[in-house]
Amino acid sequence: FGLDNSSKKNDIFLIDFGLCTEYLNKDGTHIARHQTGHFIGNYTFCSLNTCRTYTKSRRDDFESIFYVLAYLLNKFRLPWTGLMGNNCNSPEMMTRALNDRL
Repeated sequence: FGLDNSSKKNDIFLIDFGLCTEYLNKDGTHIARHQTGHFIGNYTFCSLNTCRTYTKSRRDDFESIFYVLAYLLNKFRLPWTGLMGNNCNSPEMMTRALNDRL
């Protein structure tokens, strides 16, 4: 939970950790990178590895946080905002659209 102390409102913000996974194996080594074959998350803020259905790691979390900060600082737009409208339903479509854009 998070509280907003900057206003007179009594807003409580809920943070969802539903997509969290462990990034270390039981022996303390980092999990191996492999393709999962399915996408879970939000295409707007996901890392490129997540978009390509690789296992998520701390690096992907930092990349996603950077996208959220860039989104907030850039008047709620990213270069790929609205790129495909509502037609993005696979990592391949997202990757193809991003490559076309670049």
